[in-house]
Amino acid sequence: MRPGAGSILAGILLLLLLPALLPVKPALAAAVQCPMLFHSICNRCRQVLDYLDAHPDAAVTRYNLQEPENTALLFKMYRRYKVPVAEWDGSMALFTGEACITGEEKIKAWISKAGRACKTQASGKGDPYAGSAPPSLSLRLSAVALAGLADGINPCAFATFLLFASYLTLAGRGRRETLIVGLIFASGVFLAYLGIGWSVFRAIRAYAFDNSLGRTLNIIIGSLSLAAALYSFKDYRAAAGGRTGDIVLKLPKPLQCLKQRVLRNQLKRVYVVPAVFLAGLVVSLLELVCTGQIYLPTLAMIASTPGKANSALGYLLFYGAAFVTPLLILTLLVSLGIPALRMADWGRKAVPASKLILATIFLLMGLWLLFVSLY
Repeated sequence: MRPGAGSILAGILLLLLLPALLPVKPALAAAVQCPMLFHSICNRCRQVLDYLDAHPDAAVTRYNLQEPENTALLFKMYRRYKVPVAEWDGSMALFTGEACITGEEKIKAWISKAGRACKTQASGKGDPYAGSAPPSLSLRLSAVALAGLADGINPCAFATFLLFASYLTLAGRGRRETLIVGLIFASGVFLAYLGIGWSVFRAIRAYAFDNSLGRTLNIIIGSLSLAAALYSFKDYRAAAGGRTGDIVLKLPKPLQCLKQRVLRNQLKRVYVVPAVFLAGLVVSLLELVCTGQIYLPTLAMIASTPGKANSALGYLLFYGAAFVTPLLILTLLVSLGIPALRMADWGRKAVPASKLILATIFLLMGLWLLFVSLY
């Protein structure tokens, strides 16, 4: 593929990604419940909860601090209400839209005024999830899905998908069996990425309660993304010039050999269904050295976006589905009789464009993470 064609593809992707990161003004409700954050293992917290149960008309929404995202939310609310650090209570706090109330007796006194609603201010103080992210950036599902798709055409991942397709061709399986085996392998890859992503997301979010640690982590990952953008652009220049041996960001040779052995051996098994599923899991772990270069900053972006854990799970599902899309397309082409060698030739020609696309995405991710960290 000519360098000019790669530039056009990268430009199109940039145009698609920019709307996904455009300013989004948080929607504020006319009136919202007052958030109360508490620890379920705290005795005085349980006393306040019992008191709250006796006053069902009190406009209070409960957030258990046993959940890491709620711990992060507590400290964000303290900063938003400009509460001095010396007065932070790590076990229980009520935010009324007008003030932050801590202490068992003070919170009970406020609850006793049954039916009192939060007075939502223009700043969105009453809503724990409104305006807690920088107002100029909002992560959207489209951005995450495009990142997953770009990761799927990453030469590291795409080479694995092509290798799997070639083994399917050599196995001489029928169209229906080829589709089933491809779907099972894709399921293993999908679940592996979902599990890894969820674990890493929880680990990153667990540190979000400490503002300095969260910023430092984002700065490190953002800086690594910018470095990856630089090396990806160098790889693009090397691939466009026919010097594929000079590509830096690729799976190490020992892992490439191990990946090939895993795929070859598992596809020879008598019980091909569990074997192929296991191969998808194992190969995904081996490839993380390469594909994790784009997955990690994506997870950091998700963790930096305010919201509950189920929202993050939605992001991860979209990413995983987009990531395995090229694999599903290749499986379909194999079942239709397209030679694996022809698809391998397509893959080689697409390396310069895919490297330029990855450089663009790394650049956008790095800038996004640095912005939210230094905002």
